[in-house]
Amino acid sequence: GNEVLGRAARAAGAVAMYGYPISPTSEILHFWSKEACGEQGKKDGLVFLQAEDETAAGFTLIGGVLAGVRSFTATAGPGHVLMQDAFSMAEAMRLPVVAYINQRGGPSTSTVIYSQSEVNLACFGGNGNGYRIVYSPSSLQDLYDYGLKVFDVAWKYRFPTFLLGDGYLARMMGEVELYDP
Repeated sequence: GNEVLGRAARAAGAVAMYGYPISPTSEILHFWSKEACGEQGKKDGLVFLQAEDETAAGFTLIGGVLAGVRSFTATAGPGHVLMQDAFSMAEAMRLPVVAYINQRGGPSTSTVIYSQSEVNLACFGGNGNGYRIVYSPSSLQDLYDYGLKVFDVAWKYRFPTFLLGDGYLARMMGEVELYDP
């Protein structure tokens, strides 16, 4: 599932990823770092930055967008909380930031719990004075389809746009039709 999201970002024309490893999204960072750096060093003009924490990743994402680069981040749970200041700033400035957010329960390796906390944070987090667009996939194919869509919607309407997945989909394996949008 996480590899599907990485491939969706590439297909959507993303050039930069700024993030900090957190379960269950770390594989997206791993995928992007391989795409951006490869064995021979930097390739295809892609950028990958592992920030020192999620707060820095959120504000670096804003910097990338302000520089005109189609950028994104990926996070979960506590990282999502730490990115709220950056997401609120993006709302106020009408910046098209994209975040893949995988819900999880527990400190790092537990299962997804049945709660609306992450949904509420994605939809209404920050200072509450802005608008956010949130998509919630239910299959691996949805991860790819909406993984593409969030970029186009964010740049069209200029709002923070989130794909709110979960740890089960993030770690699931299966067939997905990859296509060029």
